[in-house]
Amino acid sequence: MIMVLGILLGLGNTVHATTADGTLITNVATGTYGSVGTLGFFGADFAISYGATVTVLVATPSIALLKTSQPSIECSGGTITFCIWAVNTSTLTSAFNVYVQDRYPPLVGYVVGQQTWAAGTAGATIFTNWGNGPGQRFPGEPPAGMDASLAAGYYLRWAISMIGPGKSALMCYKAQLL
Repeated sequence: MIMVLGILLGLGNTVHATTADGTLITNVATGTYGSVGTLGFFGADFAISYGATVTVLVATPSIALLKTSQPSIECSGGTITFCIWAVNTSTLTSAFNVYVQDRYPPLVGYVVGQQTWAAGTAGATIFTNWGNGPGQRFPGEPPAGMDASLAAGYYLRWAISMIGPGKSALMCYKAQLL
């Protein structure tokens, strides 16, 4: 048991927690000063305390993704449209520099000119690129008929400059089953 726990701890990554969107945090500061009566004149010692508070409203953007395919059942040679919605579920703040990556499915050919990068509700521009590794990126859409099974796998990537509170961005592309 201890060995398993040690292995799991060794494989773990850094974990970050965030305070929930809309949480109100209150910070209190206090100060106290006092005085000593001189030789007993004018009464006894005294102390006075003062306090100050400030509240902070936490505004944390949170991106939720939804991916669909249309149709969900298709024959070889047919075309499928894949759509990904990136939604900022925060009602208080915008999300900036949002990156969405989708591994291109194997055994399908990319259909050129059939993509939609709709930033309409996001209020920002969507840039797209693709490649088959973390450092390899080609601008724009992939070439016609690109088949991810011929290489190590391709990724479609979208960079969204901003998604406003409660807004979304939509990315769709078509692929033909080989």
